[in-house]
Amino acid sequence: MIINIFHKHVKETPDKIALIVDQSQLTYRELAQQVAAFSATLETMGVKKSSHIAVILNNSVEFLVVMLAAARLGAVIVPLNIALKSDFILKAIKASDSRFAITSRHHLETILSLDDIKKGNSLCIDDNEEGVLTYAKAIENFPQAKLTVITLTGDEHFILTMTSGSTGDPKPIIFSQNTKITRSYSARDCYHLDDSIVSLAATPLYHSLAQRLVLLPLLLGGTAVVMKHFKPKLWLDAVSYHKITFSIPVSSQLANIFAEYNQGQYNVSSLRTLVSSSALISQ
Repeated sequence: MIINIFHKHVKETPDKIALIVDQSQLTYRELAQQVAAFSATLETMGVKKSSHIAVILNNSVEFLVVMLAAARLGAVIVPLNIALKSDFILKAIKASDSRFAITSRHHLETILSLDDIKKGNSLCIDDNEEGVLTYAKAIENFPQAKLTVITLTGDEHFILTMTSGSTGDPKPIIFSQNTKITRSYSARDCYHLDDSIVSLAATPLYHSLAQRLVLLPLLLGGTAVVMKHFKPKLWLDAVSYHKITFSIPVSSQLANIFAEYNQGQYNVSSLRTLVSSSALISQ
């Protein structure tokens, strides 16, 4: 299971950098401590195996901790686009049968209008509204928590992605933990990756592409670097500064990166593999 594999790397390389998001960086030990504490908080909120948790967050450390905590509990995250209008978010939460929500101040009031999601079922990463936990408090509540693994089969639902397709009505696509693990190991074999991988994710984490670019290194014992927002210059700067070895920019990003690269002086010698997706790329 995802958390078992992650836990193995925590024990083997506790001081290796696991995650970098802008100025924040966490070792495997530090990330595991946050996951353990947050997982304990989710349990006190009533989250258990198969619970559905709506996640409406920007790219952040918190998003990754939520993913790993849900994986440990066998819960299901429902990542939603933060740019969606309130009525679509409410539709998606109802359609996905989400009874818990983790979000920012911007969306909190909208979500609390739902009968199924009360204050005790919500966590806000950046607000102190009475009756609603903050992320900081969730971590502080369990300072001594240790990351332990529980028995799962791997076939448990893990990520429920809502897509509107051609009808405009939200419909679920469900990924199990085993699906995510299999995809990561397939990428490892296809692109000859190992624990030296330093990946760069520059698309929103509510989308499977960024999720793959984060889970892949954490399952291989490497390092995941996440950009909060994509800009070609910042992408190239990140490659140079963090010695990125692997990334999957979508085709439109790649075109902009190439244009910026030709105008400046960037060291991209660390890159071993670039994969493109979403559309054809130019010659």
